Amino acid sequence: AVTNVVDNFKKAEEQIKDDPKNVSAWVTAGTIADTFGDDALAEKAYKKAIELDPSLFMARNNLAALYLRQEKYAQAETEYKIIFYGHQRSNRNSENKKNENPK
Repeated sequence: AVTNVVDNFKKAEEQIKDDPKNVSAWVTAGTIADTFGDDALAEKAYKKAIELDPSLFMARNNLAALYLRQEKYAQAETEYKIIFYGHQRSNRNSENKKNENPK
């Protein structure tokens, strides 16, 4: 199982090298680094994924959870608020579109 994780991390690194804007590869690298306790690398990868796609729930949620584990409560709260208010805004926009275009 560890071999698969290492292989997946290497694949993510290769994908990032080939395409630095590959959001999925950044999230994968962050998740694996996070799992193995490399907080600095995980934070860097999650932040890069968020920079590339600010609406990406998984990266932002993982970053917030990382901050919680590190007892960086203000930073975790900020990330969770972005998730919460972004989700509300997204739902509100969906409702507005439904109201504008009733079936």
